[in-house]
Amino acid sequence: RLADQGIGATVIDPRWVVPVAPSIITMAREHRIVISIEDGIRVGGVGTRVRQELRAAGVDTAVDEIGLPDEFLDHAERAEILAAVGLTSQTIARNVVAQVLGMKVPVARPLPAENAAEASLEARSDSEGTR
Repeated sequence: RLADQGIGATVIDPRWVVPVAPSIITMAREHRIVISIEDGIRVGGVGTRVRQELRAAGVDTAVDEIGLPDEFLDHAERAEILAAVGLTSQTIARNVVAQVLGMKVPVARPLPAENAAEASLEARSDSEGTR
Protein backbone atom coordinates (compact mmCIF):
# COMPACT_ATOMS: atom_id res chain seq x y z
CA ARG A 1 0.00 0.00 0.00
CA LEU A 2 2.82 2.45 0.77
CA ALA A 3 4.68 1.60 -2.43
CA ASP A 4 1.52 2.35 -4.40
CA GLN A 5 1.74 5.88 -3.03
CA GLY A 6 5.42 6.32 -3.83
CA ILE A 7 6.60 5.73 -0.26
CA GLY A 8 9.49 3.33 0.11
CA ALA A 9 10.04 1.33 3.28
CA THR A 10 12.79 -0.81 4.76
CA VAL A 11 11.66 -3.56 7.14
CA ILE A 12 14.02 -4.68 9.88
CA ASP A 13 13.30 -7.59 12.21
CA PRO A 14 15.86 -7.27 15.01
CA ARG A 15 16.86 -10.55 16.59
CA TRP A 16 17.41 -8.82 19.92
CA VAL A 17 16.73 -5.47 21.55
CA VAL A 18 19.90 -4.97 23.55
CA PRO A 19 22.29 -3.98 22.27
CA VAL A 20 20.70 -2.15 19.34
CA ALA A 21 22.51 -3.34 16.22
CA PRO A 22 24.84 -0.69 14.73
CA SER A 23 23.25 -1.37 11.33
CA ILE A 24 19.93 0.00 12.65
CA ILE A 25 21.63 3.27 13.62
CA THR A 26 23.32 3.47 10.21
CA MET A 27 20.07 2.83 8.34
CA ALA A 28 18.17 5.34 10.50
CA ARG A 29 20.57 8.08 9.37
CA GLU A 30 19.61 7.32 5.77
CA HIS A 31 15.83 7.31 6.30
CA ARG A 32 13.28 10.06 6.82
CA ILE A 33 11.49 8.37 9.73
CA VAL A 34 11.87 5.22 11.84
CA ILE A 35 8.68 3.46 12.88
CA SER A 36 8.88 0.71 15.47
CA ILE A 37 5.90 -1.64 15.33
CA GLU A 38 5.51 -4.24 18.05
CA ASP A 39 2.68 -6.32 19.42
CA GLY A 40 3.89 -5.78 22.96
CA ILE A 41 3.66 -2.81 25.32
CA ARG A 42 4.90 0.35 23.59
CA VAL A 43 6.28 1.98 26.75
CA GLY A 44 9.78 0.65 27.34
CA GLY A 45 9.64 -1.49 24.21
CA VAL A 46 11.90 -1.89 21.21
CA GLY A 47 11.08 1.56 19.83
CA THR A 48 12.01 3.24 23.09
CA ARG A 49 15.40 1.55 23.10
CA VAL A 50 16.02 2.36 19.43
CA ARG A 51 15.08 6.02 20.04
CA GLN A 52 17.53 6.22 22.98
CA GLU A 53 20.37 4.71 20.95
CA LEU A 54 19.69 6.98 17.96
CA ARG A 55 19.80 10.08 20.16
CA ALA A 56 22.99 8.88 21.87
CA ALA A 57 24.55 8.46 18.40
CA GLY A 58 23.44 11.96 17.36
CA VAL A 59 20.88 10.70 14.83
CA ASP A 60 17.95 13.12 14.58
CA THR A 61 15.64 10.97 12.45
CA ALA A 62 12.05 11.11 13.74
CA VAL A 63 10.95 7.96 15.59
CA ASP A 64 7.40 6.71 16.05
CA GLU A 65 6.65 3.86 18.43
CA ILE A 66 3.55 1.81 17.66
CA GLY A 67 2.44 -0.88 20.07
CA LEU A 68 0.00 -1.78 22.79
CA PRO A 69 -0.90 0.94 25.28
CA ASP A 70 0.27 0.59 28.87
CA GLU A 71 -3.23 -0.01 30.24
CA PHE A 72 -5.72 -2.77 30.87
CA LEU A 73 -7.30 -4.08 27.66
CA ASP A 74 -10.59 -5.92 27.61
CA HIS A 75 -10.35 -9.58 26.76
CA ALA A 76 -10.93 -10.35 23.09
CA GLU A 77 -9.48 -12.23 20.16
CA ARG A 78 -5.97 -11.08 19.24
CA ALA A 79 -7.12 -9.55 15.94
CA GLU A 80 -9.85 -7.59 17.73
CA ILE A 81 -7.39 -6.18 20.25
CA LEU A 82 -4.89 -5.22 17.57
CA ALA A 83 -7.63 -3.49 15.55
CA ALA A 84 -8.90 -1.65 18.63
CA VAL A 85 -5.46 -0.16 19.33
CA GLY A 86 -4.64 0.65 15.69
CA LEU A 87 -2.23 -2.19 15.01
CA THR A 88 -3.57 -3.10 11.57
CA SER A 89 -1.78 -2.71 8.27
CA GLN A 90 -4.39 -0.19 7.09
CA THR A 91 -4.12 2.04 10.15
CA ILE A 92 -0.33 1.87 10.20
CA ALA A 93 -0.12 2.71 6.47
CA ARG A 94 -2.54 5.62 6.89
CA ASN A 95 -0.41 7.01 9.74
CA VAL A 96 2.83 6.62 7.76
CA VAL A 97 1.34 8.51 4.80
CA ALA A 98 0.21 11.31 7.16
CA GLN A 99 3.70 11.48 8.71
CA VAL A 100 5.42 11.59 5.32
CA LEU A 101 3.06 14.38 4.21
CA GLY A 102 3.76 16.31 7.43
CA MET A 103 0.18 15.99 8.69
CA LYS A 104 0.90 13.84 11.77
CA VAL A 105 3.56 13.97 14.45
CA PRO A 106 6.25 12.77 14.36
CA VAL A 107 6.79 14.28 10.94
CA ALA A 108 9.15 12.54 8.54
CA ARG A 109 12.32 14.41 7.59
CA PRO A 110 11.84 16.37 4.35
CA LEU A 111 13.12 14.94 1.11
CA PRO A 112 16.18 16.55 -0.47
CA ALA A 113 15.04 19.71 -2.28
CA GLU A 114 15.28 18.27 -5.81
CA ASN A 115 12.82 15.45 -5.02
CA ALA A 116 10.51 17.09 -2.49
CA ALA A 117 8.01 18.89 -4.71
CA GLU A 118 7.55 15.96 -7.09
CA ALA A 119 7.15 13.33 -4.36
CA SER A 120 4.79 15.51 -2.33
CA LEU A 121 2.49 16.06 -5.29
CA GLU A 122 2.48 12.35 -6.15
CA ALA A 123 1.76 11.27 -2.56
CA ARG A 124 -1.01 13.85 -2.09
CA SER A 125 -2.77 12.97 -5.31
CA ASP A 126 -2.51 9.27 -4.46
CA SER A 127 -3.83 9.75 -0.92
CA GLU A 128 -6.73 11.85 -2.16
CA GLY A 129 -7.62 9.10 -4.59
CA THR A 130 -7.75 6.47 -1.82
CA ARG A 131 -10.16 8.22 0.53
